[in-house]
Amino acid sequence: MNGFMIGKRPSATSLIILLITLQFLLSPPASVWAAAGTTADAASYESQDKEQCTRNLKLIFDALQAYQVDHKELPHWLSDLVPQYVNDANVFICPVCKRTGQTEDSPLADPKLASSYIYLFSPAPLDTKFSYKGDFKTHRELSAGLQKNLGTIVPIVRCLHHRIKLELSLEGSVNESTLMLESTLMFKPKPVEPAEAPANAHTKTNLPEKAASKAAKSAAMTIPKRDPQATPSQIDLGNFFNASLNQSWLGGTGDDLSTLPAGLQKFQGVTYEIRGVIQLAGSAEFTKRFPTQIKSIPVHQKCERLHFLHATANGGIDDNGHQVATYIIHLATNDMQMEIPIHYGQDVRNWHMKVDTKAKISKSSEAWIGTNPACDAAGKKVRILSTTWENVASGVEIESIDYVSTLNAPAPFLIAITAE
Repeated sequence: MNGFMIGKRPSATSLIILLITLQFLLSPPASVWAAAGTTADAASYESQDKEQCTRNLKLIFDALQAYQVDHKELPHWLSDLVPQYVNDANVFICPVCKRTGQTEDSPLADPKLASSYIYLFSPAPLDTKFSYKGDFKTHRELSAGLQKNLGTIVPIVRCLHHRIKLELSLEGSVNESTLMLESTLMFKPKPVEPAEAPANAHTKTNLPEKAASKAAKSAAMTIPKRDPQATPSQIDLGNFFNASLNQSWLGGTGDDLSTLPAGLQKFQGVTYEIRGVIQLAGSAEFTKRFPTQIKSIPVHQKCERLHFLHATANGGIDDNGHQVATYIIHLATNDMQMEIPIHYGQDVRNWHMKVDTKAKISKSSEAWIGTNPACDAAGKKVRILSTTWENVASGVEIESIDYVSTLNAPAPFLIAITAE
């Protein structure tokens, strides 16, 4: 048997490379939900379509297994299963496509069979505008490499014709994919360190080295020690804080987080360790003395999700939709990394909030609302936001996190990270 064996589990984890590659290569079909009529009708169609499509994918999996037993490898195309292993071509048509007449016409479309499904072990060549870690020339080679390193969670067939895409894995499970990879996730097989980053340094700063060191030491003197009750789940940021909670770190007087409860605190059902502030630079002059990135925050654990307690200094309605920061997640396997983009108005907002504001955040929650003397005088409140990131590679240890500013007007800052 070769490395394509369905059901073989060398090590279960992620499908990151393949998913991202395909997400960029394939354009999802036009929505068909408007044609479903009322909301109730649409929900009914959606449920029925998903059930029938799942049955189709299960039948395809059974046929793939039978083919592999006979040929000692997976087929090159789904059409290779016809007619010996699948004698009804309707199995390859998603019920959504039966209504719309659509079939798959992407670069991975089967050359001999009208099908709704993307077969990820085909010999279709990889798009040359993307680079991969490894000498992969086809999707089949890439998928086999993923199976070898990541196990049978790697998908073998995808259906893009649902509101939430369906995926058939190498282990035979049919899963819903809620990933929006263009906006929430990036894979870079060969990370490149910025040329200006000093060797063995945690931060890159706009300040001269001595000035940056002095500022960091000044802030560190008022950072409380780590709570003895804190667990590894509360990521230790002690070596990275560059401002304290009771410090007006952005200038002025009385503009601080001294009323934010310190120590182990639970917000939105998540326990954080609150001790200080990691402020990054933005384009505003008063933020430029802070570093543009913090590198190598140690995590050294597996987790299902990460929770971030953060906000921005500066920012307004004109900044909505602008990316203000990125959390770069470094995995402890194969030099892999994921990027979590943070957008103003979706994930974070200005920590200074007008009391009567109606501006909301679409992907995060207001974890804490308080006050300080400066905001009292301006008729404002202080707020900190919580964002949760679902880890698609939960079986792989996270080695470290980089926190990087995009240098837009809202300057991001981080209070705490909790792994779950």
